[in-house]
Amino acid sequence: MYRTSELKIKKLLLDTGILGQLCHPRKSHNKPVVDWVTKIVTQANGFQLCLPEIADYELRRKFIHLIKKQQVDEISLTRLNQLVKAIASVGWVER
Repeated sequence: MYRTSELKIKKLLLDTGILGQLCHPRKSHNKPVVDWVTKIVTQANGFQLCLPEIADYELRRKFIHLIKKQQVDEISLTRLNQLVKAIASVGWVER
């Protein structure tokens, strides 16, 4: 039998900083974060990624603002949409 402590799932909340880095995976300074999240997602290690709705909202709002100012491309928003969809498809969105 498993002990109760062995069955606990640790929830990792993604904040806007991590989400922003995941939306720009090709930037060299974001690679460690992208690799870390990829490792968590691909390994059954007792962690569950959670995406708070407020983080999604805040980053989406910021991207829209930066797109209007032509400081980022629309691909940033597209990647955020893909990331939210991927996380939601495995039940990791906390709403």
